[in-house]
Amino acid sequence: MTRPPRTLAVIDAGGATTSVSLVAQIDKRWRLMGTMAGPAGTPESALLATVAERVRSVDPTLRTWPDMQVGVLDAVPIL
Repeated sequence: MTRPPRTLAVIDAGGATTSVSLVAQIDKRWRLMGTMAGPAGTPESALLATVAERVRSVDPTLRTWPDMQVGVLDAVPIL
């Protein structure tokens, strides 16, 4: 049995910019953890890694989440 994801990435790859957001389920509610935008063509994985690092640096409890680990972020479900 697999557990449902607690972290999701939201990606908007437009013509001028690429933006990513990271949302996580905390206390049974989905929360926006962080967001970032860059010029079109910026790799989404690089933006997502930067957002996740900023979130981990602010909230030490999120460092222990399996979904928030550096190598696992590429497998986080994307909306």
